[in-house]
Amino acid sequence: MNNDKIKMTSLSFRKEFVKPDEEKDRSLGFVKWGKKNDYPYFLIDLFNGSAWHQGIVKTKTFYIAGGGLEVVTGDMQGFIDNQYSPFDMNEIAEQLAFDFELFGGFAVKGTWNREGTRVAKWEYLDVDAIRMTEDERMYFLSDDWAALNQSAEKTNLRMFPALDENNRVGSFIIYYKEPSKRSRKEKGIYPKPTYNGGLTAIQTDVDIAKFHMYELQNGFKSGTLINMPSGFPESTEELNRITESIKGRTQSVEDAGEIIITFSDGADLAPTVQQLNGNDLDKRYEVTMQSVQQNILVAHSVTAPTLFGVMQQGSFNAAESGDLFEIFKTTYVSTRQKRIEWMLNYMAELGGYVGTVKLVDVLPLKSVAKETTIEPVAACKQLFSKDELSIFSEFGESQDDYIVLGNIPIEWNTPHQEIMKRHDQLFEKIGEITLTPGGKGK
Repeated sequence: MNNDKIKMTSLSFRKEFVKPDEEKDRSLGFVKWGKKNDYPYFLIDLFNGSAWHQGIVKTKTFYIAGGGLEVVTGDMQGFIDNQYSPFDMNEIAEQLAFDFELFGGFAVKGTWNREGTRVAKWEYLDVDAIRMTEDERMYFLSDDWAALNQSAEKTNLRMFPALDENNRVGSFIIYYKEPSKRSRKEKGIYPKPTYNGGLTAIQTDVDIAKFHMYELQNGFKSGTLINMPSGFPESTEELNRITESIKGRTQSVEDAGEIIITFSDGADLAPTVQQLNGNDLDKRYEVTMQSVQQNILVAHSVTAPTLFGVMQQGSFNAAESGDLFEIFKTTYVSTRQKRIEWMLNYMAELGGYVGTVKLVDVLPLKSVAKETTIEPVAACKQLFSKDELSIFSEFGESQDDYIVLGNIPIEWNTPHQEIMKRHDQLFEKIGEITLTPGGKGK
């Protein structure tokens, strides 16, 4: 076929990476969070789309606030009960910890009593629902920031001032965010999450998951050449109609890249579709996935993947994981707890309470497991109820009927293959064991 009779066009479906640009909204005066005021939605989509990222964020939240609050000094039960709010302070602390991990900041709304002597009510606020002015003295809340037109009637738009102890009337907002370096087109108004350096890896993880899903649904993907033999369209409108019809069918994550469309003379020929990327995309995605998962772990400051329910080749044993958790707790968890504890104790002070509270530390799964290998009876009491233990006594056999020749302690997280290897080694030795008249093996 003569090349002069072939004309080409292409469709690119590259997804633009969302950035946390900050610019002032001309109509209402608040600072947008993202060019389209949608950056929090981007972070939420990443959380919902990446199983690795979501699991780490949830586990971090548990390590920080899952143990609840305990009173250090004073009579603080009234503060913890927070009776005028739908949530008590244990629940609010966990919500603050979650927002802290997902967005890099957290916020609460307080309401003064009529006399203005103390804060009578505390409420948790979703950080993603808040926008603020450049001087951070006025906060805007909306039920739908995706809407172009914001109003009290359409999106429940409302405004609250920042805390001013010299003006103890109505409601106010306290907003905490971690200090961070600002990039171009940023004013430093909104927080950044600790995993900010891993956003591309998390986005890649989301896209890989979608790729595997769409792979089962669609017939062709990115890197595809489609030849239309009916000649080049006579008008731009016709060209757009054809390309848009193809785009509508293939604009998905698995099509990231280009679809090249050629138009040639030859009305008797049917359209042809040719793959340009080969048929080993699944293997290349698997290799990429390993690197992506490692980058996500590093971005989250994960010292031991097993602490987050992730089993990898060469994972640490229970003792090593316990040591690494202590490092993670000291370098990360404790620091995050102190930020939230500062907020909670400041709230208690504004509420008229004299005393302090703190977040209770929790043990990682591996540390609990290590303890249960030392005290198996105590472990059974923790794992089974009284009724469940009675089943063992009914159907099991008494240990008095057996002679224990020896025992081999096995760590809780020992791989199955290693357990079976030790099992085989043990029973190979049984044939060499003889019993002395005293009943002891040698």
